[in-house]
Amino acid sequence: MPTRNLVSILLALIVGLICYQTAQRQRYASTIGSAMSLVEERALEPRTRQELFYAAMDGMMRSLDEHSAFIDPDRLPALNERLDQEFGGVGIVVERNPNTQEIRVLTPMLGSPAAEAGIRSGDVILSIDDVPVEGLTVSDMVTRIRGPRGTSVKLELRPDGSSEERTVSLERRLIPVESVVGDRRNPDGSWDFTLEQRPATGFLRIKEFGDKTSDEVAAAIALLPPDIDSLIIDLRDNSGGLLESAVELCDQFLDEGEIVRIKRRDGELDRAPYVATPGTIIPSSIRMVVLINEDTASAAEIMAACLQDHQRAVVVGSRSFGKGTVQQIIPIDGGRSALKLTVSSYWRPSGVNIHRPRDGESDEWGVSPDPGCEISLTDRDRQLLYLFLRRREYPATMLDDLTLAAMLDPMGGEPPPESLPNPMPMGEGQRSLLDTFVDPGVERAIQVLEIKPEPVAAG
Repeated sequence: MPTRNLVSILLALIVGLICYQTAQRQRYASTIGSAMSLVEERALEPRTRQELFYAAMDGMMRSLDEHSAFIDPDRLPALNERLDQEFGGVGIVVERNPNTQEIRVLTPMLGSPAAEAGIRSGDVILSIDDVPVEGLTVSDMVTRIRGPRGTSVKLELRPDGSSEERTVSLERRLIPVESVVGDRRNPDGSWDFTLEQRPATGFLRIKEFGDKTSDEVAAAIALLPPDIDSLIIDLRDNSGGLLESAVELCDQFLDEGEIVRIKRRDGELDRAPYVATPGTIIPSSIRMVVLINEDTASAAEIMAACLQDHQRAVVVGSRSFGKGTVQQIIPIDGGRSALKLTVSSYWRPSGVNIHRPRDGESDEWGVSPDPGCEISLTDRDRQLLYLFLRRREYPATMLDDLTLAAMLDPMGGEPPPESLPNPMPMGEGQRSLLDTFVDPGVERAIQVLEIKPEPVAAG
């Protein structure tokens, strides 16, 4: 057969394949369009075409796995703010007073427009841009206070303990979102990164892995006194974040060795395994403990597994969540929305897959505490721990009494509602439970650190 004829046949096959694939796509698009039209015309409770489109996209992504998702335009900014660790606002944390239902300031953030304007913990917010806050949820309030950098927002306030009102106009700035906190607040609102009950131990609680987390850890380490002999990294309730951030953090504590490997759906490596580079942020003589629980997931599991496999840290707590998949954020619709798509899985240095299998055949998933370092908490202890940590982070919180009273109810066990119309007063015995509460994870970590390591015998 002449070469020219062979080329013609090949081109015809390619064109035919393209046309077939195009026809298939158009068929599905046409079917979806027809279904949307039918719903608009006949549904008892109709929805807009946009609502139907978002629902279809959401259903398609949910059918893939539990972590893939469609991010619509309303939710995309919040996701970007979380990963970028910054938002446009004035820098205040608010809560609803459970007794009066007023919206009050928990704390102004250090160096924020709110702090510079003299807003203090306990101040009551009455209106935002002349819109009364009565009837607004806390989420609605936050949405109104936030906005693009350089724009202004007007707050009407009643200072704590005063009957007088004042109005302040604040210019929004980019407010950094901290992902690394310490053991407790200093009087000026900064963090103390040493343990109150054992000052020779550094303490860093990493809330999530964002774009600036590794820099925050480095800054916190730099604030530690030179005579510390140990470090606790708290990853409890850390749901993950950026893979690259977890890799950077592991590299800060390891001189060499594999950190994590990423595999595609065909089982092949997506790239060469991530490995540590020479140099660490703390000497290897400083002993480390990593705290985890059942809600430690994803990037947090990468860090815990890596430090455990390299015997750089002892892991204390309860078995982690078991999320060993990587999601990629893919912008669509001109960047107005995005797909969060599971594209690969990650494996710990020991070669074990962190992801919990659906069929339950394998018991090798997640991160388990080191032998003898397991901790089991009751629901009561978990709620006490939540309140304890909340008080350490926001000393001005008023939720303690109400939440603890509801929690200690004999019929308790479920998290209490945001507010109760007639809260029961707490007795001194109940209040002392929180005042004398000791974090079980930190307590066990201290016990581990105080066990002297056995000397290595020379052969």
